[in-house]
Amino acid sequence: MAFGSRRAARRLAEAAAIVAATGSPDDTAHTSDPLHRARPERHGLVPDDVVTADPVVGAEEAAVRAAALRGDWRPAARTLHRIGQNWESRAIWVRALATIAANEDGWLREWRAAEPKSPDAAVVHADSLVTLAWQVRSTERAEHVSSEQFATFFRILEEAVQACRAAVALAPADPTPWATLLAVAKGLQWDAIAFEQVWTELVNRAPTHRAGHDRALSYWCAKWLGSHEKMFEFAWQAGEKAPVLAVLPLVAAFEYWAQEGSPSMFAEPRMQAAADTVRAGWLELAGRDSHYAQHDRAMVATTLTFGGRGEEGLAEFRILGTRADAGRWHYFPPAPHKFLQLRRLACLQSEITEPGRHVSADADRHSDVNPHSR
Repeated sequence: MAFGSRRAARRLAEAAAIVAATGSPDDTAHTSDPLHRARPERHGLVPDDVVTADPVVGAEEAAVRAAALRGDWRPAARTLHRIGQNWESRAIWVRALATIAANEDGWLREWRAAEPKSPDAAVVHADSLVTLAWQVRSTERAEHVSSEQFATFFRILEEAVQACRAAVALAPADPTPWATLLAVAKGLQWDAIAFEQVWTELVNRAPTHRAGHDRALSYWCAKWLGSHEKMFEFAWQAGEKAPVLAVLPLVAAFEYWAQEGSPSMFAEPRMQAAADTVRAGWLELAGRDSHYAQHDRAMVATTLTFGGRGEEGLAEFRILGTRADAGRWHYFPPAPHKFLQLRRLACLQSEITEPGRHVSADADRHSDVNPHSR
């Protein structure tokens, strides 16, 4: 062991408490931080200074983006036409194209003018309005958002409702505009009855739609229209539907950490078992090269590390390499600070060689939510 057993355990507990904290990092305390003792390179990890939270864009998306910024909508149209009714890929691409259009929509306006009956252009337009609305609102807490921002936010979301209805009319079988409406429902704070109506339409078309389930989990968060209990209930039930959804309980634990400042949910035995399921039943199989692989592996690495399984967490961090581009790292600005802290905690945990020793990151706090409830 790097230190005497008691001293090692104390320093590890101190390190875990630092990682668990959700406040902004204090650079002045860096050299006295027990995490400073960790040396990621000694554990096969890339150096901290090459890790980035910037999203990685694939070659096809980069080409489509470049064409769109030149005003050429045809590559985007060809991509969505090629994808057809692969609803998972369609949702991912619509999200990517909507992000481009929210910042520069000339190409999309030309596309809609050239093909006014295109369901592809219609659904990108609807989703781009949601993206634009959130850009106007910002990710700040409500008390830091001006009345003017809120007024514009709500106005654009109302436009998105009409755009979603237009997209549904053009492609009744497509679940994508219904997934977009779930984001609208959260922003406009629709009640549970209205939300469930949209949810039913989505799952009738695509029962395991990942993007839709992600948005539904967000709706059921305590910071929006739900509660911790409802969020976990939804996550556990959804996670049993298909391997692509198995990560949702881990996502719920991450949301709980971000909202309550406590990562205690990760250490729950059922959550640790869920992490193993995601690894073996998803990331080692169909999900290995999926769009969600980086995000889901980050959730697994977080869960294992906060569960005291540092050596196993390190295995996931090695695969993640330089990529801290799972969007949820931005919950703890500046990203990827929290990602780097977790890697160092996993390093310290792996140096404790006492068999079977697990040190949770929040051992002295007790959760007020039962993650086993359904």
